[in-house]
Order: sequence, then structure tokens, then C-alpha cells
Amino acid sequence: NLVWQKSIDVGFWSFIYGSCALPDSGFILCGQTYFGTPNGSSDAYLMRIDKNGDTLWTKHYGGIQDDIFNSVCLINNKLYAVGSNATNPLDTMADGWVVKLDMNGNKLQEAFLTYGYHQAESLNGITNYNDSSFIVCGKNYHNFIDSSATTGLVERYDTSLVIIDSITIRTNQQTYTNKGNLISYNKVVNISHSNICLIGYAIGGNGGTNMFFDVINSSFGWFYESSRHEGGFLNDYGYSGTLTSDGRVIGVGSTLGFSGMSSDYCTDANLGLEDIFLARFDSDSIPILIYHTKTSCFADTLFLWQTSIKNYTSNFTAKLFPNPVSNYTQLEITCNEQKNFTAKVYSILGNEIMSEKIQSNNPKAIDFSNFSEGSYFIKIQDENGQNISVLKFIISK
Repeated sequence: NLVWQKSIDVGFWSFIYGSCALPDSGFILCGQTYFGTPNGSSDAYLMRIDKNGDTLWTKHYGGIQDDIFNSVCLINNKLYAVGSNATNPLDTMADGWVVKLDMNGNKLQEAFLTYGYHQAESLNGITNYNDSSFIVCGKNYHNFIDSSATTGLVERYDTSLVIIDSITIRTNQQTYTNKGNLISYNKVVNISHSNICLIGYAIGGNGGTNMFFDVINSSFGWFYESSRHEGGFLNDYGYSGTLTSDGRVIGVGSTLGFSGMSSDYCTDANLGLEDIFLARFDSDSIPILIYHTKTSCFADTLFLWQTSIKNYTSNFTAKLFPNPVSNYTQLEITCNEQKNFTAKVYSILGNEIMSEKIQSNNPKAIDFSNFSEGSYFIKIQDENGQNISVLKFIISK
């Protein structure tokens, strides 16, 4: 049932490409706008809306050339947005762009990713890898070995915007290409702290471009576990995806498949020019069992750009008792499945002062005897590092 919908007018030619859910049930939206920009170029922009969809603020970022934010995420109460920026005076092509901001949209730091003069890089996806690092993915045009190629980019940064691992170089992705090759990564999914899944599109498979999945394992020095094409004989694209609560990966994109091709996935006679395409891996681990997929297409969509998916834990409750706390208390997480969570305790100033592992349906005693009186917060994160609950409590002795 529809809860609400909003049409947000920020001026002519403005687009939303990504979103990020916030602990207060609001959202950060990112994209690009041509409204109020010089020379007909675009600015990257962020917009914060509350849980009712009402706009709290919008801000523009960039220089006199085209600048874009494609994706945004939240790590330790800071925003990280990625896209492309063409303001480098020494290079007429766009560079990959990573920007760190506070919760009010004020820019704290920025970093640029480039693989050479007159090459164009674009960062399309970002996700947190752990509490101190994140992974970005995207694509590189005009490869210095083959100017006709587009190759995928994957990098891991720490939260101070320093590259920890160039997965692109470790996997030879940026240099290993044949003439006319095309690989674009649009979404990175953190399956675990050793496996990541990249979703995008690539030439190959049944013909044309296909929705494309790459799984890379950091335990083997960012070693390729597997690759998988999904789609029919016509072009298919992967734009985004998610890891479900039962460990399955769903890719989201579009297809040009139609009913006249019996071997194609989509057989609905009402299919339009370009249609929504879903691919679900029927397995708990993509590298092991990637053979069986269930695909669905939804008709009469001229174009789809899927922004993001929020994965919620069903039938979840968390309680802390007693509250107020004197010395000891119990944290209990109730869930319909046995799951592992992390409970992080913060002071009223937002400083993390304790972290505890806890299993659902198994109350855990927590010792606050050495803590001062005052107000505190507990943030509960799931196995993917997503904040799913915040509890406030008081210590009174």
C-alpha cells in the first residue's frame, strides 16, 4: 500500500540517481542538476528529506564543468558520495570523484581517481566494507591500452579517503581488455568481509550486453571467485541490487528482450521498448551455486533507473531492561531467525565507547558499572553493517 509519494521540483533538468536511508527514517538523495549552473554544465547535488518526503535541504557541488553524484552511503555519521568531476584543469576528461560530508551536507574532504591523462573515470556505486573503509565501483573510458574499451573499476578507501587496496590493479581489470571490450560496474554488494559482489553489465553471454555479476574474494588478495552473465539475446543491463536477509543476491536492471525470441527470458507480448529486469540467484553463496536463477520482466516501462534498495529485517524488536540503568542491564533482540548483530554504545556527543556482539533471541548482560551517569545511545547493526535500530538509555546511580 502506498504510504506517500512526492514530486520534488528543484528546477529544470534535475535527476536523482541514488539514495541512502538514515537512522531517523529520512533519506539522502544524490544526483545532478542543470538548474542555476554556469555555462550549461551540471552540478552534483544532495538532497535530504525527512520520513514524510519533505525536503530539509539541497546543496550543489562542483565547478564549471559537468559534475555528478551517482551513489551515496552513510558510515559513522558521515556521508560519502561518489560520481565524476571534470574540473581538473590538466585533464579535459572526467575523473572519479569521492566526497566526504557531514550530515548537513558540508564538504569535509574530496579525492579524485584517475588512471591517466585523457582517460575518463566514473564512480557509480559505493558501500561500506567495515567501520573504517568502503568500496567504490565504476568504469573507465578510453583505456590507455585500448581507446575503444570500457573497463570496470573497483577500489577500497579508508574513511579519510586514502586508497587501501586498488582491486582494479590487483585483478588486472583495468589493463586486461580486448578491443571493443565493455564492462561497467554500477553496484557493489558487501556479501561478507571477504566476498564482494559487483553488479553491472558487460559484453558477452548470449549476445550484446548482459547483466553481469563478478564475485571477488579478499582472502585471496582480491581474487576472482566467479563471473556470471544473465540475460537474453538482446541487450540487458544491471543497475543495482541487494543482498537479501536469507543470503541471496538480486540484480536489478533492464532488458530489451521481447516475445518474438523464444529463447529470451521475457515472453510477455505487451513488453515495451525497455523493461525492468530482475535476476535472483537461487543460492546462499554466489561463488558456489550460481547455476540456477529466476528472472522476471515487468512490462511497459520506457526506461528504468533503479536508485537503491533498503533491506529490512522482518519481525525485529530490540529492548534494553532495566532502563534507567544503574550498573547492569540486559539487551534482548527478538527476530524470526537466528542472526548475529552488533550493538554499539555512543555517548550523547556521538563518541563510540563500547561494541558488543549479540545473537538474536538470546539476552545479553551488559556491564555499565564503570560508566558515568548520563544519557547514551545503542545502535544495533545487522551482519551487513546496516543500522536497523537505535535505543536511548540513561545511567543513573
